[in-house]
Amino acid sequence: MDDPAMKKVTELYERSGKTLDELGQAMGYAPDVARKSAWQFLKRTGDPRISMLRRFAKAVGISIQELVAETDDKSKRRKTDKHGQYRRSGDELPNSALRNPIPT
Repeated sequence: MDDPAMKKVTELYERSGKTLDELGQAMGYAPDVARKSAWQFLKRTGDPRISMLRRFAKAVGISIQELVAETDDKSKRRKTDKHGQYRRSGDELPNSALRNPIPT
């Protein structure tokens, strides 16, 4: 299974405007292998090592925290009922809870 960070890596690379040579060299590779190494990282890495993510983040000018942070996707947030209690998606409150709400 591919790490979700790799999708973000690809998007950040495309927005960076860098060539593969530039990216590879910024990641610390020698000029003669920079292009190939950057390509392999972008296209063939499904489960990257943290050291590679650090090198990439530095190369595109962001922090590792920004790179690996979860997205703020509302659909992935935990849902709460009207009393602020967490519940699993799809769970419904029993009718008794609706008739006799918990006092706040």
